[in-house]
Amino acid sequence: MEREVIVDKVIEIVKESIDDDSVEVNVESAKDSTENWDSMMHLMVISNIEEGFGITMTMEAMENCNSVETLTNFISKQDI
Repeated sequence: MEREVIVDKVIEIVKESIDDDSVEVNVESAKDSTENWDSMMHLMVISNIEEGFGITMTMEAMENCNSVETLTNFISKQDI
């Protein structure tokens, strides 16, 4: 899967997970700098990423993948 397609899908999943149209999500968005992306919402993001891409993330990956960029990098390395 091309990186651009992954980025677009990750952004879409994060937006849907946060479920607040006033929150802007882009390639630079991260858990620590995006409104409403708190620890509970992070679990929802991860769950939706796993479902959306058909992957399973380890606890370490869940902790480290806390931005659109790190999620994209992780997914890019998966065999999908």
